[in-house]
Amino acid sequence: IELFFQKYGFTIFPKAFSQYFFTDNSLSNTLNNSSETILASLLEQTKSGIPLLKKNKFFDWAAGQGKNIRVYQSTYMDFCAWPGVIDLCYTYPKNSIAALANTAYTTKEKAWVIASSYLTTNSLFQEVNKHLTDRDIFKTRTGPLTTFPNLMEQLQKDLASTHKDSLFFVHAPIPHFPYVYDKDCRPRPVSEWQSNKRFNTGPHKNTPNSYLEKYNLYDDQVLCIYKTLDGFLTELKTQNLYDGMTIIMQGDHGSRINLDTEPYYN
Repeated sequence: IELFFQKYGFTIFPKAFSQYFFTDNSLSNTLNNSSETILASLLEQTKSGIPLLKKNKFFDWAAGQGKNIRVYQSTYMDFCAWPGVIDLCYTYPKNSIAALANTAYTTKEKAWVIASSYLTTNSLFQEVNKHLTDRDIFKTRTGPLTTFPNLMEQLQKDLASTHKDSLFFVHAPIPHFPYVYDKDCRPRPVSEWQSNKRFNTGPHKNTPNSYLEKYNLYDDQVLCIYKTLDGFLTELKTQNLYDGMTIIMQGDHGSRINLDTEPYYN
């Protein structure tokens, strides 16, 4: 990772980190240069179930500088609250069985994911699921499969055709679990998809073995990101766009792969 950023001339801040466990806390405070623990002043819960960021000092600053603001977001969180200020709002689902459509997954694998996704909407299943020890039996999330590579391809097209005086804000939930890609960005078999923890119930998030196993899967998905970004930034250089840009990359939280019950709250 360090070599990647050095290759493209980034300044690295290795001691900078997010103090928040949740994305909504982290991004809300980052974009407002704040440290709120109660988010009611920043986030609004909507009927759609997608939290809406109702204050955004970073966007206010960019708009004041005359920037065209273009947002690329998932349905995890809505950053497009300002009509007339947001030039483009490209939204993709955080999870969608449609992500399986153009893949090489077998009918059995697709049925496994579709059935799992359907079951999560059933209240009886939700209650039963609380008592299952193996979290990875049901494949209820498509996660990064929904995002990559479509998001980066869309962004690449827009960067090539957009006025230079623009701000592009991208929220890409990867390497977030489930771990669906190997290090070369090839989709893993559905049977290998895993979340960040071994147990739904019980005293530990992970056993020592599952902890290492999940970190290996997580690390592979991290490598997939940097392989994608390497091609993305190389193409920007080819199009003579790179040198005129300021690019900031920041993670909103860590891996959340833990041995202890809830160490991030301590």
